[in-house]
Order: sequence, then structure tokens, then C-alpha cells
Amino acid sequence: MNLSNIRLLLPIAFTCVMAAGCSFFSEPTPDQPVTRPAPETDIPFDAREPQTFRADILVVSQNATTRRAYYRKADKWRLDIFEGEVLLQSIVHSDGDVLIDHRRKIVHRPAKQTGSAEPDFIQELTVRALNRKRYRTFEDLGFVGSIRKFRATIDGQSQGEVILHYDETLKMIVKQEFFAAAAVGVNERSPVYSTELQNVSFEFADSVFEIPVGFRTVSEKEFYVDRSN
Repeated sequence: MNLSNIRLLLPIAFTCVMAAGCSFFSEPTPDQPVTRPAPETDIPFDAREPQTFRADILVVSQNATTRRAYYRKADKWRLDIFEGEVLLQSIVHSDGDVLIDHRRKIVHRPAKQTGSAEPDFIQELTVRALNRKRYRTFEDLGFVGSIRKFRATIDGQSQGEVILHYDETLKMIVKQEFFAAAAVGVNERSPVYSTELQNVSFEFADSVFEIPVGFRTVSEKEFYVDRSN
């Protein structure tokens, strides 16, 4: 499998995910093809991201919890957006880009395509890119079952830290907890936010990349009208 390094979710990307008005149904912009650079030699674990996998992505802040589902097989990928347990929207990249509104049972193919690149949001949530941000230290915190924890600090961010949960079986980072600097006299802290991969699987049907039966294709204008009605 072609593999890549791991990076943390950027705060700005996280803000976009949590904000009610932010959606992948904004007009896509072109991007460069996704690359999978080899792991940096100073990372103290074998960080791998399979070419084929699916996972639920749980993003937790102090104010809200959101859930996404993500599928990837080679250059194909799909992101599902939920409200509670209800599937609201999907963006699928297979034969071009397709936006799906499950509530209204409509789809739209944007004029501007993303190419083979995944959105930045996905590249930050999954296992890409310790290459893009240099870590100053890794401290091995030991095992809890098959999960090995590391405390990491980032160059230029000496006051905050990240706890990485590394699954020795999956060879993937499955959880990242972001902590602000501790206040004076405070020994215990809660994460400012966290991202977690759940229900990871390396097999799924190709039908996830297909348009659901009975959904109709609509224009950009019809797709982007107020979806609250």
C-alpha cells in the first residue's frame, strides 16, 4: 500500500467543520493531486494510511460534537455529513465530483471540479502530513491495550501540546487530542478539541461511490436554494 505521514487538524479547518454555515456544498476549487510522501525518519512510529479504507470521523469540541463518514479507494473518495444519526449530505469524487442532498433526493455536478485531490479538510483529518508541520518532541506515554500514546509538541507552539493515540494493529493514528497551555496550579486538563477515527475498515462495496437510485440531477441554482424548506 502507498502510505503517508500524519498531521494534525488545523484550527482553521476545525472551525470550518464545526461552524453551522460551513459545508462542502460551497463551490469547490481546483487543487493539486493528492500525494503520499514517505514517512519522515524522525517520527517514532510507523504511520500508515491505506489506499482503501473507511472510517467514521468524530470531532469533539467543548461546545459540540460532529460526525462524518469517510471512504477512500485509490483516487475515489466520499464524505458523508450527519446531523445526529441522520445522513444529510455527501460529496463524492469518482467520475468527477457529485454533491448529494439526501433529504431532498437530488444531486448536482459542479462546473468546477477538484481533480483527484481531496478537500483540505479531509487531508487534515486523516493521516496526512507530519511532513507539513515539524514536531519538536515526541514523548512515549506507553500502551493502553493496542493503543500507544505519544505527547507531541510543535515547533513555534511551545505552550500547547497534542496527545496522539496510535493503533499498533491498524498502524494508524486513530485519535488526536489538542490541549491548550495549563493554567497555574491546574494539574488536570480537558482537550480543547479532539478528532477520532472510529469503525475503521479496509473493505467496503464500490456502490458507496454511486448516485442513490431515484435521486434526480438538478442545476446549481436549484441545488443551492434554501435547504431548510
